[in-house]
Amino acid sequence: MIYYSPTKGFCFEDRGDDIPENLIVVSQSEFDALFAGHLAGKMIVPNEAGFPVLETPPPPPPAPPQKTLAELEAQLNALQAQIAAMKSTIDAIA
Repeated sequence: MIYYSPTKGFCFEDRGDDIPENLIVVSQSEFDALFAGHLAGKMIVPNEAGFPVLETPPPPPPAPPQKTLAELEAQLNALQAQIAAMKSTIDAIA
């Protein structure tokens, strides 16, 4: 038999003392449909009753905006100026 736990996922055999109390029996055909959906990019999630269902995953977050070369050069120059100031402070101490 195939079991599903909303907290642990799928379980295929007796796992001794580690068996969750919230197991739901899943038929082979239900499991095959869930697995096929998972291979097609769907997520397997528990519904309100705890039974596994397929859900479309959320879209990925948008890519962070890319900085232009001029912005990167300005940032580099500012960091180099900070480093130079720190170096002169360190040289004065030493």
